[in-house]
Amino acid sequence: MLDRAIQAAENYPNDSSVDLVIVLSPDEDVLDAASDQGAIVHEVAVGLQPFQAAHDYFNAADVLIADDQDPKMVFIDPVDLKISNLISVKSLLTK
Repeated sequence: MLDRAIQAAENYPNDSSVDLVIVLSPDEDVLDAASDQGAIVHEVAVGLQPFQAAHDYFNAADVLIADDQDPKMVFIDPVDLKISNLISVKSLLTK
């Protein structure tokens, strides 16, 4: 599933490019495999919903976003590879 999700990110539609893949998971084996494939990894609590996991990640002390930047992100479901619409990281942080 991880391979499929990373491949979906690499083939993201709309003539956009993906600068990085972040894998948020409570599973150490998933994080190790994602790291081996070049993804940025971050351990999250078991049962955390995707938006809350992303919110927690982007609010971490070691994750810095410049005041004049607003990166965009998408969620990719690792099972069906469904890709969300673009989401403003800064809008996520204000929720």
